[in-house]
Amino acid sequence: MWIFYRIIDFFKYLPKEIKWFCQRGIRGYSDYDTWDMDYWFLNTVVPMLKSLRKNKHGYPGNITQEEWDNILDKMIFYFTEANEETCSKQNKYKDSFSNVMWKNGKMIDKSQMNKQEAKYYEEIRHKYFNREKELYLYRNKKLQQGFVLFNNWFWHLWD
Repeated sequence: MWIFYRIIDFFKYLPKEIKWFCQRGIRGYSDYDTWDMDYWFLNTVVPMLKSLRKNKHGYPGNITQEEWDNILDKMIFYFTEANEETCSKQNKYKDSFSNVMWKNGKMIDKSQMNKQEAKYYEEIRHKYFNREKELYLYRNKKLQQGFVLFNNWFWHLWD
């Protein structure tokens, strides 16, 4: 049955997808991209930096090619780590938290839990959100490190 809905969604969103495709061709980005610019940037800049590193024909005159490769590698690493989807560090409590929060596609009402379930819920919830905070701080630090290099070498990101 899910395939039926996927087909309906495909045709439902096809006009918008065509519009966004044309916008990207005309102005380089679409309205859709602006709704989640952070996601778009991190998913666009990393492949661009990788391509620059692989296909470059030169490097800044005040450093060596090896130093330039290291700078590009650091930018790639920092922006990859800043992206929640590609970060090497993940929340190991994500599945447990999801299982505690949802059952049969419905959100579980904490008031209907027994004492043991409520205790487990609070424990997992606490661990999950503490880990999320750690991950946020880590990813934000990597983003800032990436932007420092991006800012310092911005005028050299060409080939």
